[in-house]
Amino acid sequence: MLELLQQGFAISQVGKILDRSSENITVPSTGEEKDNWAIYRADMLAAIEAYDETLLDTLYNDALSLYPDDLVNSRLSTPLLRELGLHWKDSADGIAREHFFTLYLRNKLGNRIHNINHQSTGPLLLISCLPGELHEVGMLFFAVNAVSHGYRVLLLGANIPLEQLPAVLSKRPCDAIVLSTTARPADRIINEQLVTLVAQISIPVFVGGTAAERYRGEISASGAICVGFEIQHALQQISEKLSLTGEAASQ
Repeated sequence: MLELLQQGFAISQVGKILDRSSENITVPSTGEEKDNWAIYRADMLAAIEAYDETLLDTLYNDALSLYPDDLVNSRLSTPLLRELGLHWKDSADGIAREHFFTLYLRNKLGNRIHNINHQSTGPLLLISCLPGELHEVGMLFFAVNAVSHGYRVLLLGANIPLEQLPAVLSKRPCDAIVLSTTARPADRIINEQLVTLVAQISIPVFVGGTAAERYRGEISASGAICVGFEIQHALQQISEKLSLTGEAASQ
């Protein structure tokens, strides 16, 4: 129990894991290949290959009932997406498999965000992908974790022109903008469009995702804040920045 609590599990989740110990459900291990996550991944991959959405949903929901969203995303969903992306050429239906799971995951994450979002009362984050970025799953992973930490989110999705965001803010004021990028953005997006956006608005702009770290210098030079690709660290940076902004506004 202490080991589970130290890993960040809620007491309710610890109880479920311990109650199911007779079913050989083990504490997730970071060093062993054959752990509970490997079993989940193998079973879910088989469900994906069979296009069995019912079984896929059962397995995914079971994982969510035991583990926090960030662990499910990092240990289960992301490795499965990576596996499907690396091996799409190895079978006649590789692209179809990848799209099947991506669409399932997008719908599942969207529903979780919707269900939690209307209950949250924290700062409102406008979240979208950079122009040219068509992959939304990383953005949705972040949004799920954000609402789980009490934030409210306004999701705009993939490939959003930055010049339209000030108009959005004029109709729905937000406390910060969070932009996601997994692919290399065009130079003009960081060096011109992002610079213009930061200059036009008075709230912080954060840029995260797997490609953000490679452009940390350019992002910082634009006036935005690079939060990298690790979601918990990104949320911590956003929390610290918004706390400082709130303190400055109150003085």
